[in-house]
Parts: sequence; C-alpha cells; structure tokens
Amino acid sequence: PGQGDARAVVVVAQATALMLLPPGSQVDDLDALKGRTIGVIEADTNARVIEALATSYGFEPGKFRPVSQQEAGPLLSRRQIQALLVVVPITEQYLAAIRSHLGFKAKQRPGLLAIDQAAAIADTARYYESYDLPKGTVVGSPPLPSEDLTTLRVPINLVARKRLNDDVVGILTRA
Repeated sequence: PGQGDARAVVVVAQATALMLLPPGSQVDDLDALKGRTIGVIEADTNARVIEALATSYGFEPGKFRPVSQQEAGPLLSRRQIQALLVVVPITEQYLAAIRSHLGFKAKQRPGLLAIDQAAAIADTARYYESYDLPKGTVVGSPPLPSEDLTTLRVPINLVARKRLNDDVVGILTRA
C-alpha cells in the first residue's frame, strides 16, 4: 500500500543501528567519518536511516556505499570502507550472522561507534527512538560494546491498507 493508504497494525520487531569500525580503527566518533566511505548492508531498506544520519552529522549521502553481507567483512578489514552500518533486530540469530560475516576474532574485533545524536534524530523523526545498547550485547567477552552505547532503534511494522476490515486486522495482529 502507498503511505496515504496504509496504517501500522503492530510493531513486529525493533531493529538497532550498529555503526561498526575496522579492527584497530582510531575513529572515536561519527564526526570523524565525514568525507569517508561508510558501507551499508541493505542500503535500499535503510535509506531513511542513511538520510537521518547524513542530515544530523552533515555527511555527504554519496559517501554511503551499498555492500552485501558477504563483502562487508573483507571491505571493512581491508579498510575499503571506513565504517559499516548494519540495522538489525538484536537477536542471537542476527548477532551471530554479523559475527560470522565480519569474521570476528578475539584480538581483531571491529569497533562500535555511538550514534550520540540519536535523541535529536528521534525528536525530528518520530519513527526512531534513542536506545542504549547494553554492554556486551554484540560479543560477551571481552564485551562489545565495552559499555552501554547510545544508538538508534527503528520499529519494523506490519502494515495494512486503511480500508482493510478491522476484524481481519485483529486476526492478523493476533497471529
């Protein structure tokens, strides 16, 4: 359905924006990434997140580069991208996929950046919320992140046409 013909029925999941860095990167905040290339997994799906970050931090939208899950790890480790944006639900399934595709090793793990303007972004775009990712969520030992980390959370909604019968919407919601 088009946006004018749609209504959110239920929040199915919450996806969290993770800004990953190559192992050993000296970048310590998002401002340091200005003018650098940021890879984005599922860039089309995450176009609004890219736009929000570009607007809030003054990034050139063209510096966000679509990358596949398979190429993300090698591009990051060879520093052909200086950061990687991943927006996923924080579940063991998705975290395991990230660890697998990025080739996490005990001594050579990627870094993780805070999106410190998350609250301001959420204030201007109501579909986002500021979220504190708990210490050790991505990897437990040594913990990644090493302390609670501010980022963005994005709802994943089940959407239906406005004219869909309310009983059908209720059944769909319960399912």
